Amino acid sequence: MSGSSDYLRTQALSRLFLDNIYSIGSSWVTMGPHIGQVGLTYGANDMGSLMIEENVVAEAGTVYHLTLEQIRDSISELGYIPRPRNVH
Repeated sequence: MSGSSDYLRTQALSRLFLDNIYSIGSSWVTMGPHIGQVGLTYGANDMGSLMIEENVVAEAGTVYHLTLEQIRDSISELGYIPRPRNVH
């Protein structure tokens, strides 16, 4: 089973090798808030989003909950400026 170090290594390698991909997300939903935050320092430029309901992850036994304010704070703590996605 892979752990957080494998996940973060994959984040970093993705940023290096997938240079034609603009957005690489860090998933706090599956990895937890701290690893989701740390993923931003490993090459991710998106920390996921506010989840209203996440049944797939919950069924797997992983349930993390963050408010929009907590997501913004996690990004700001690293010195980044949180901004909403442009989905258009």
